[in-house]
Amino acid sequence: MLALPHTTSMETNQVEALREFVISQQFVDASNEGLFSEQANVFQSARDEAVKVQVAIDEISLTPLIRYHDVLSVVVPKLKGYDGSSLSCEFSWFDPFQKKKSMCKASCLYYEWSNVLWNIAAFESFVGAKVDRSSVEGIKKACKCFQVSAGIFDFISKETLPHVNLGASSDKHAYHLTYEALEMAKNLMLSQAQLCFYEMAVKERKAGNMKAPVLAKIACQSSIFFATTKRNCEHTNIQLALDPTWKAMCEFNAQLFAAAADYWQSQAAKEANVTGNNYGEEVIRLSMAYGKVQYAVKLATDLKLPV
Repeated sequence: MLALPHTTSMETNQVEALREFVISQQFVDASNEGLFSEQANVFQSARDEAVKVQVAIDEISLTPLIRYHDVLSVVVPKLKGYDGSSLSCEFSWFDPFQKKKSMCKASCLYYEWSNVLWNIAAFESFVGAKVDRSSVEGIKKACKCFQVSAGIFDFISKETLPHVNLGASSDKHAYHLTYEALEMAKNLMLSQAQLCFYEMAVKERKAGNMKAPVLAKIACQSSIFFATTKRNCEHTNIQLALDPTWKAMCEFNAQLFAAAADYWQSQAAKEANVTGNNYGEEVIRLSMAYGKVQYAVKLATDLKLPV
């Protein structure tokens, strides 16, 4: 299982910058400046705790990030349109896909919020990838993590990224905060969630509760998801930053699940052939599955994939 890399930020004090901003915009006056200062300290405290999160072993580890997200979800929409020259806060984040860490700075609250959301989604993917899926409970937990992660990436793409303003400087790059990267991340998470569905279905099959045609459909959808993610990885913006192994892993899984779909369809044909005389489809499907497995194995061997 693949997990999205998380981004990191620098701990910076934003209280004074926020104070200057709200006073310049006449959001507060002398009568309520004390109350604002208290709220600004809450904002700063939440940010400090959030940027300290560098690893997540379970969902409890995400609490500081989620707390900061809750703060931003209230503050950011209310300050929409005040980025740039009117807001002197500067938020710095490293691009998680860059081998040589590339920092991007912006006076944009939506940029800050998008990075916090990215980290929540990335850590969810990490927790899901590390779950022991030998049990039904483990498969369900991993599947939930991947689905939550996919939903967050989709939210960033639709709700926060359209408002991100990095400024006019052409040397600012945040490859992870592009529509192409977010689409790739979302589809990868959906692919792995579908993989969990397949694992669950196989367990049900062993217990006698799952028919072969249903398994074939689940495997086919897994193949489609991974093939879509592979195409996402081929986009120019992503190829500049993404490890090429990811694209190869997606292609490997697409072929493997296409083979699984053919195999289960062969079993469906076998079960439907009650007379025992019409076994042509079964043989053809098995032959197709064998060819796809051979291709997947060759791909994994040639590229030394960690499978």
